[in-house]
Amino acid sequence: MLPIVLEFFALLLTGMLAGALMYCAHVEVGARKLMQPQEQLSNWRLAFPIAGSLFKPLSMLATIILLGNGYVSGNWLWYVAAAFTFGLTPVTIILIAPINAKLAAADKNSPDEQINEWIKAWGMRHNIRSACTSIAFVIAIFIATS
Repeated sequence: MLPIVLEFFALLLTGMLAGALMYCAHVEVGARKLMQPQEQLSNWRLAFPIAGSLFKPLSMLATIILLGNGYVSGNWLWYVAAAFTFGLTPVTIILIAPINAKLAAADKNSPDEQINEWIKAWGMRHNIRSACTSIAFVIAIFIATS
């Protein structure tokens, strides 16, 4: 019974995480492209604290559940999926946090070109996180259906 419950939660959590990050990558970032730079910055500031408070615990929990599946089942692919969800942390720290700091420090006097550049870079780097979680979800689906 425990393996089935763990599989269910692994699929649920990785699916939620992948879906949320893909939504952010395609809907929010896409909508920002249609906005003026100061509007982009305001939009980012509204979404950032909410997304951060959701993605951090969800990615940690998904990683733990995926590792638990690997331990219980002995299937090494669960560990691969866990590595992809855990990968969100270094990607965020190394690639995205510096841009977050720049965007957080930006104000009305910040040049529009600079804001555009930072928002574009943030979106491109966020795609790495979306890819990581999507790969983890595909792996989890593959394992669960095999």
